[in-house]
Amino acid sequence: KSPRIALSSGQTSGCKSRVYGYVVRLNAKNPRKPMNLRQLEAFRAVMRSGSVTNAAQSLHLSQPAVSRLIADLERSVGFRLFERIRGSTPVATPEAEAFFQEVERS
Repeated sequence: KSPRIALSSGQTSGCKSRVYGYVVRLNAKNPRKPMNLRQLEAFRAVMRSGSVTNAAQSLHLSQPAVSRLIADLERSVGFRLFERIRGSTPVATPEAEAFFQEVERS
C-alpha cells in the first residue's frame, strides 16, 4: 500500500516540504522516500530526448534503470509523469510539463 501525498499551492497542515514550487504534505504514518538528484536527471533527460531509450544512452544507463528512476520519482511526487502505451514513446502528462518547467528553472 503506497502512502498518499497531497499537493497544494496554499497552506497545509501536518508534515510538509517544498518540492520545486509544490507544497508536499507527507502522510506521517508512512512517509515517502524523498526524490534524489539522479531521478530528476533521468526525468529531465526523458523530457528533453522524448524517449526513455535515448535518455538512457545520454545518461550511460540501461533503459530499465531509467524506467525505474522515473517510477521512483513518480512515487516520490505522488502523481504520474508519463502516460505509457506499450511499444511507443511515453507521453508527458500536464503535471509533468509543469514539473519540468520547475526543474529547468532550478
